[in-house]
Amino acid sequence: AKAMLSNAGQFGHSFPGRWRDVTNDDIRQFIGVMFLDGLCPAPKMTRKFRSQEQDATVGNNFIHNNLGPDAERRYHMFRHFFGCQNPLTISPPRAECPNFKVNEFFNWLRHIWKCAWDLGPTLSADKQTCSMQGKSQYKTRCGKFKRIGDGIQADAIADDGYTWDFYFRNEPVPRKWLEKGLSPMHARLLHMFENF
Repeated sequence: AKAMLSNAGQFGHSFPGRWRDVTNDDIRQFIGVMFLDGLCPAPKMTRKFRSQEQDATVGNNFIHNNLGPDAERRYHMFRHFFGCQNPLTISPPRAECPNFKVNEFFNWLRHIWKCAWDLGPTLSADKQTCSMQGKSQYKTRCGKFKRIGDGIQADAIADDGYTWDFYFRNEPVPRKWLEKGLSPMHARLLHMFENF
């Protein structure tokens, strides 16, 4: 709570007249609600703060009773200033790991997608574009008239429309295959085939 309060500005100026100090208990409660939402997602987090009578679909009496009537306002204050990261983590050079912030998530997707699908006798390898808004040096312009829009490109192995594995084109290409004279695209694909 100390770090959050120091970031709140002059008397919580983002919430004029409504600011209330965030306590350690508030932080623990809202992180707990986030974990619960990860297990049973709601379309909007604040709907979990309602009772079952108010919202029969995703309302939660336990959360409603423990957080109190002003939970939504306190949650917005909490989210406005809260950030999680290990200050001792040293980011690797961008050339080695350009997707460092989301790399663990991508590795989990690669693992879980392989567990969720049995490949058929035929599969395809092609590029995919992950649409994105915002600025990134890795964003690829996909043409003025293409419906997909701009995004980050990846080479992917797919089966019947299901992405089974992927390798983003901004990630370093495996040297093993480049040294054998293959193009970067083929090196990425052979690396994925190697990890079946």
